[in-house]
Amino acid sequence: MKHIFRKNNRLTLILTVYAIVQAASLLIKIFFIISLGIYLVAIIVGVKELNSIVAKGDRFKIQLFPFLLFLIANSALFLLYIPTLLLNPEINWHLAGNEYEQDPTIFLAYVPIVLLILAYIILLIAWCMTSLLRKVPR
Repeated sequence: MKHIFRKNNRLTLILTVYAIVQAASLLIKIFFIISLGIYLVAIIVGVKELNSIVAKGDRFKIQLFPFLLFLIANSALFLLYIPTLLLNPEINWHLAGNEYEQDPTIFLAYVPIVLLILAYIILLIAWCMTSLLRKVPR
């Protein structure tokens, strides 16, 4: 189990930086664009590591580890955004009695969910392609 963490150390570090920069985007808006770039790098590194895990023929539990890392990073951000954005009457004006208007910043709360779905789709495609290509006789 130790080699899983050592192998995915780079992905863990990139996703940690992504989560910090994404959370900082609440204060400095330009960090949002930077966090998307970091997330793109995390997806590329995750696909590369997933391909190497599948190509080696490691157990299925080990193959799920990159998926778990993306889930943890995005879940932590979403849990941070619930009280910060969704339950804040200064941003969610619906809580303050205005039924029709909301601060556009509230949409930032849904970014981790959308990015998680996007990462899972890309990782699943990479996993399927690598698994199928591994079984093809040379």
